[in-house]
Amino acid sequence: MIEIGLGCGMPYGPGASYPIWTTYFPNIQLNIVEFDEKCGSVWAANNPEAVIFFGDQSSVPFLHQVGAEVTADRLVDIIVDDGGHTMVQQTTSLRELWPYLRPGGVYFAEDLQTSFMDSYGGDGSRVNPSKDTFIRWIHELVDDMMSEPAGVPPKNAWSSEIASIDCMAELCVLTKKEEGAR
Repeated sequence: MIEIGLGCGMPYGPGASYPIWTTYFPNIQLNIVEFDEKCGSVWAANNPEAVIFFGDQSSVPFLHQVGAEVTADRLVDIIVDDGGHTMVQQTTSLRELWPYLRPGGVYFAEDLQTSFMDSYGGDGSRVNPSKDTFIRWIHELVDDMMSEPAGVPPKNAWSSEIASIDCMAELCVLTKKEEGAR
């Protein structure tokens, strides 16, 4: 599993989700991506069984390094993006980490209300088509899923690997198709 965002700077403190993951998945190999190295290092010293990578989730080379190291022996089952929440961070993380997700795996993108917050690069007016928000990209991926059977080529080549996209308030979950699935 890869989780983006340890929770540094949040009122509940770093690592709040860690006990949940280890309770529900006792044999989990948890890999955490965190920007705040000072906070993350303190937490990691008390939780040596978790692997933590320090860097910027909008950095393509950094995400490829994380993906390559984490998946040296097998692809991951779960990726959770609860990181910085800017449009660039969300889209870059999904696009670049998707290849490291196993077929049948799930990708969770959290706090998607930021697509409507100007301070995160979102579109608070909801009418500025020049703003590339994460939610608009999710809509585009849904369009790709629906248009492909009609013979319309997808805008995103890898969208044919998506089995489903399920969204609810502030969250979308993308499931990767199993091998051989249509």
